[in-house]
Amino acid sequence: MPRLCVILTAALLLGLQNPAKAQVPVDPESTVVESLTSSAALKGPPWWKAEKNGRTVYIFGLPTTAPGNIDWDQRLVGWRMNRAQRIILPAVFKTDVENKRFNLEAAITPELAARIEATRIKLGAPESRYQRVAPRAVAARMSEDLQRWADLEVEAGYRGFHNSAALRLFTRKVETGLWGPVGPVNLETQVACLQNVLDAVDAGPDAYRNAAEAWAIGDIKGSLSGPRGDRWWRCAAPNMEVILRYVTEIETAVAAPGVEVVVAGIPVHSMVAVDGVVQRLQAAGYKITEPSGLTETR
Repeated sequence: MPRLCVILTAALLLGLQNPAKAQVPVDPESTVVESLTSSAALKGPPWWKAEKNGRTVYIFGLPTTAPGNIDWDQRLVGWRMNRAQRIILPAVFKTDVENKRFNLEAAITPELAARIEATRIKLGAPESRYQRVAPRAVAARMSEDLQRWADLEVEAGYRGFHNSAALRLFTRKVETGLWGPVGPVNLETQVACLQNVLDAVDAGPDAYRNAAEAWAIGDIKGSLSGPRGDRWWRCAAPNMEVILRYVTEIETAVAAPGVEVVVAGIPVHSMVAVDGVVQRLQAAGYKITEPSGLTETR
């Protein structure tokens, strides 16, 4: 399955900044439109329907990272993918992080160092795991350890896109891709990314499971409650560019000759955010049927 590759290549600034003042860059998905968070009419993962000029787009709302054994009904995904002339794949980040030697202790506060050590013990990681690398490398390694510790699967909600129907539709697939040197540039932002992961570990496995179970029955508000810190790169990734790319891919797909039905996989956060996919499609002239009003079972 294609991946949205975000290559983190920007160099670490030489000047050390005060990590106590570290701020996460504004996440455009952090503020949602409350009126868009009503529960789905069908007791399954949420779907949106967008219609324009006789063309239909079914959008499957994806969860945040979920436990690997989360159970949900995948039949509707398969049925709708079989009808589609175009399938817009979920965007998945793949990050490459340099692991050059770095004097971490000199760059962070003693309090943060103590918190990292306590988290290392909780996750059962070896003593050398988070030593002598920059904060973004610590964040990446700790994210991997968190997923193992909490039995998380980044693509748990994407399984419907791996079914036998999907595997036969390569010619209909559209990769949602975003390429370029983005990500943490300065130490301050790297520390903020690391703090996101630490917060997610503190939230614990139950927080992920509760959000995933809510998603599986169409409880949109509940699905938004889970931590996203295991996806540590979100604090620096250009999320608004991803939202815009989804809208562009949808517009391109429905404009193609012979395309009447499109299926897209897009995270719930991206759908219901202020200036997110739903609002942008509405501004582009689409009629939107929200999960609370969508009762089609095929």
